[in-house]
Amino acid sequence: MMRSSGLARRRNSRLVRATLLTWVVLAATAASAAAQMNGDLRYVRGYDLITNPPTTHHPTTLILYGVYPTDCGAVEEASVIDSANVKIRLRSQAQCDSAIPSWSASFALGMLTMGNHTVTIALTMDRPDSEVMVYQGSLTFGVEDSTVNPPPPPPPPVYPLVFTTTTDPWPPTPTVPMALIVGGYTPFNCPVWSVASVIDTSHLAITLSPGPACGDTVGFWTQRFELGLQREGHHLMDLAITLEGDSTVTHHIPVGFLVVNDTTGWGPPPTDSLDKVLSPSRPNPFVNESRFSISLEVGGDAKVSVFDINGRRVSTVFRGRLQPGTTELAWNSRRDDGSRAAAGVYFYRLEMRGRVMARQLVLLRQ
Repeated sequence: MMRSSGLARRRNSRLVRATLLTWVVLAATAASAAAQMNGDLRYVRGYDLITNPPTTHHPTTLILYGVYPTDCGAVEEASVIDSANVKIRLRSQAQCDSAIPSWSASFALGMLTMGNHTVTIALTMDRPDSEVMVYQGSLTFGVEDSTVNPPPPPPPPVYPLVFTTTTDPWPPTPTVPMALIVGGYTPFNCPVWSVASVIDTSHLAITLSPGPACGDTVGFWTQRFELGLQREGHHLMDLAITLEGDSTVTHHIPVGFLVVNDTTGWGPPPTDSLDKVLSPSRPNPFVNESRFSISLEVGGDAKVSVFDINGRRVSTVFRGRLQPGTTELAWNSRRDDGSRAAAGVYFYRLEMRGRVMARQLVLLRQ
């Protein structure tokens, strides 16, 4: 009775292990449902493919699962002859330190092309109670094309025909002759002006056309209109911009400015105001170099940088400690890498004691 009881426990243990292996095999086979196994592979119970499904951009690994005809055994060899042929040799044993009746082996097939692939499997089983047997079968599976087409590039940005307006002097007053400086972008590169005129007190005109090759590929333009003395108050003018190229078209764009006559005696600006700390740049617009100053009553750590209209840092002009008093700085129209910046609108910005101050400047084409 004792021997019968021990034999029953051993059989129950085998049944539990076989049931667990069956679930593993079913899960692996379900994951590779598109593949098909053929031939006489008596001791193979399932397979898996990694990645699943196999793709052209990742190496493929074949994993085989199976059982031994006795309580346990060992995988003596598992090798890849080539991507279409693999072999495995199993030795079944009657007694082992631990009774594990299942086995698994992996085969690195490498990178495979798109389409159906058939792998021939040669399985050799060496049993202690019989002769060596060789079984052969095959596994057919598909490899998917995992090429990802990159998204189309974003359309090029469309900059406004008139981007900036400023006056010289700023702010304009009724007692000093003034000029209106207008800048913007054309749909073509290297714009040049042929006609720029003040028609009357409310109309301006300019004609722009593509010019010869220039040092950059940005279609930025700027023009200064001398307006003389202007009355106090708001002024709105019509700017007629004629673009010449494959066709000629005229755009009418309103531009405005405010002339002030401040006699209220408000006094000088506070010591930490923008007008007091960060001066306007001169000249502006400029071709090669524009200078400005920073005036402080109390020194401190500061950083001065130049940014383009997209908020990208172009150049670091100063980084360190500013002393009390006035410090003269300049931007030489160069990027940090030494190359010349493209013509356009830029901003020089002071960062100090948690505050940020910025002013605009315009770089012209050489």
